[in-house]
Amino acid sequence: MILLPRSGARAVRDARIVMAFIFWGLLGIVPATSAAESGFRTAYLKVALNAEGKIESTSGCFSVRERRYEDARWWSKEEALERHDAEHQLRATVAAFRDRDRASLLQLSDPDSRDPKVFDKQAEAFFQQFSVLRIKEIPLSVEIDSLTLFFVTFDYQGKTSSAPLVFRRTTKGEVWFLPERPRSLEYLLASDWFDSLSRDTDRAESYECKPAEIARATHRVPISTDPAVALEDRSYLYLTGSSAGEASATELSKRIESTLRTLKASLKAYDGASLLQSLEPGGAKRLKDWWATASATERANYISAVVSQRPFFVFDLSPLVVLYSKSKDNVARVMFFVPDQEGTMRWTNSSYGSTLDLIFKSGPFYDAANSSPPFDAFSIRR
Repeated sequence: MILLPRSGARAVRDARIVMAFIFWGLLGIVPATSAAESGFRTAYLKVALNAEGKIESTSGCFSVRERRYEDARWWSKEEALERHDAEHQLRATVAAFRDRDRASLLQLSDPDSRDPKVFDKQAEAFFQQFSVLRIKEIPLSVEIDSLTLFFVTFDYQGKTSSAPLVFRRTTKGEVWFLPERPRSLEYLLASDWFDSLSRDTDRAESYECKPAEIARATHRVPISTDPAVALEDRSYLYLTGSSAGEASATELSKRIESTLRTLKASLKAYDGASLLQSLEPGGAKRLKDWWATASATERANYISAVVSQRPFFVFDLSPLVVLYSKSKDNVARVMFFVPDQEGTMRWTNSSYGSTLDLIFKSGPFYDAANSSPPFDAFSIRR
């Protein structure tokens, strides 16, 4: 479901429009080849870190198939040939919105999203939105595995905003509109990226990875195992990592070792009277609040769980550092560290989850932490 930008939210409420998702500003990208028949190119986008209400770009990368349209109003023109691809479905979906055609929208939508009670609310919200929003252009789409995201620029009362319309391709080649945003890793990666870009549209080019950054990567990880995606069209994460611990001589490993020692020492001395400086402010406050109600045994167990950790692998997604560690139970645990304004590394995921958990804390990639050597199955062989 679509949302206008925050700057237009009050006006939208006045119009009683229900909105559900926001992307402010498109890319400022100069279109490349020809209208809706423009070919795809592989683009490498920067992974975004969404931590405690702040979102920022990292040096981690993921690949998408990008299509730019020279004629940004291609969607409003008659198709030369009968087609059933994502562009055709986008045209039909927009027409259903414009005409308030519930039956057509139902047939265009993913069968899994056709529950009448939920669908009727979603459809009415779209119909209301498109009764006051004017589509200005659709200059860009990206494919990330089986999802296609069209980034639509709207005009509303003289203000411009942008939002995605999302479609899914099945193993049979069918393309369905998704009236509700998915919670898959591929969608969240793309949405976090656009959210981070929206806050810094003047430097759009800095949100794409340069060839040297891809060449520096040591590990390549499939974003999904979706059977609807051909091997050559699959999207991947590109990460740079190395072993960690006392035996490692890298500067990053030494820095993390020092950070971890400081964290352990501060926890051992912690009395709950103030915020723990080794944590991000949000996590430090949650720890302080929990400490006030926890028993002595619970506090001791928490301290022991952290102090016993021994680092064995680290990924550099500057400014984010992802540390894998183990204790006596031999279970891999994942800690995120980000430098503050003074450059001091702070533990950022002590008490919250994020999109990046789906990469580093679950699934085949997390399981590969226990291989020997760690993550060997995803190492780039050169």
